[in-house]
Amino acid sequence: MKAKRILAISALAAVALSATTALAQLDILDHGLWSHGTTGLFGGGKVYSQYQDWSYNWSYASVKNAKGKKASDTKYNDTAKASIKAYAGRTDYAYYNFWN
Repeated sequence: MKAKRILAISALAAVALSATTALAQLDILDHGLWSHGTTGLFGGGKVYSQYQDWSYNWSYASVKNAKGKKASDTKYNDTAKASIKAYAGRTDYAYYNFWN
């Protein structure tokens, strides 16, 4: 019985760790650096997008949560940062763009 309990706890820990490592992502693009994801466990917390472009003048970041609420930011020669409340177990979206 004790072995089953240890196995169940280990399986739950493995699921929790794999879920938390997928929360944030950093993409190194040809023209910039884009960081995006969620801050909370299982997709809760905040959904965020941060974009810094080194080839173009303007950086743009935006997010949309599972309930359709949006936030965005545009910066000239700086990092654009947008974030909004995320909902656990639901799908949120992060975007970036750039232009001169």
